[in-house]
Amino acid sequence: MFRNTFITLIFTIISISICFGSQLPTNYYYKVTHVPIYCITTPCSQYRVHKLNTQDPEIVIENFVFPNGVEQNYFSLQEANTAIFFGTIIANRNGYNVNDFKVKRVYKQLPQGNALASTDKYYMFASSGIVCITTPCPSISAILLNIDNAATNVNDVKQPYEINVPLFDSNWLFQKQFESESNRLISVGTINSQGEVIVSSSFVRLPDPISSCPALPLLKCQGGHVTVFERDSNRCLTNPQCSNDNDTRACILSVPTCPTGYDLVSYTSISTCPAYNCDAYFLTKTY
Repeated sequence: MFRNTFITLIFTIISISICFGSQLPTNYYYKVTHVPIYCITTPCSQYRVHKLNTQDPEIVIENFVFPNGVEQNYFSLQEANTAIFFGTIIANRNGYNVNDFKVKRVYKQLPQGNALASTDKYYMFASSGIVCITTPCPSISAILLNIDNAATNVNDVKQPYEINVPLFDSNWLFQKQFESESNRLISVGTINSQGEVIVSSSFVRLPDPISSCPALPLLKCQGGHVTVFERDSNRCLTNPQCSNDNDTRACILSVPTCPTGYDLVSYTSISTCPAYNCDAYFLTKTY
C-alpha cells in the first residue's frame, strides 16, 4: 500500500509540474520610458515598457521590483529613459488594473552615443566559433534580443565611444561585449553591407563591476619611490609596484576634462605620471 501511495504522489507532482511549467513567467528585454504625469490618486502609473525588437504595444507599469544591489536612483523618473530592464510583467497586481515589473537585470545607456538610425536593432554579441587567418572574418555572432534563433555572423562591431569620448576605456567596453551572457552589454545598431555592426549606443549591465575589485597588497615604498599601478579590463587597479619618482618631472601637469555624463578618474601609472580615464557617471568607483 505504501508503494502505491508513493507512486501516486510522484505522479501527482509530475502532473502539476507539466500543467504549470508552461505558465511560468518568461523574462524579456524591455526599453523603459518615464511619462511625467501628475496624479492626485493612486495607483499612478508613470512608466511604460516596450519589448525590444518587436512591434508589441507599450505596457503601462506602476512599480518596478528591483533585485538587491541596484542603485535605483539611476533608474527612476527621467533616468529611466536611458535604461533597459530584463524581467517579467506582473499583471493586475492586487486586483488593480495596473502592472508591476519584476526586474532581473538592469542596463544603463552609456552617454555620448550617436543618434539612433531607423534601421537599428538591439543586439548582444558572442564568438561565432569561426576562426580565420585572413580578414574580414565573421568571427562575431550578433544575437537579436527577444527573437528566437536570430543571430547573424559579422566581421566587426564599431562602437562610437572611442571617437566621441576622450580618454574612454575601449578595452573595458570590448571586454563587456564577450562576457558571460548575463553580464554582456547590449548594443543598438545596424548591420551594414560589409558585415559590420555600426553601433549607435550601448547599454552596460549594472552594477559594474559585478563583483568588487581584488584587494591590493599594501606596499611601503622607500624614499624617492612611489606606488604605481596598471588598470585592467574591469577598471580595477592591479600590479602595484614601487618606482623611482624622479621620472615625474617629465609628466604633463595639465588635468584633462570629460564630456557630460562622464567622471574623470586617475591613478599613478607605471610611467609614474597620472593616467586618466573618463568613466560613465553611473559606474561603481573602483579606486
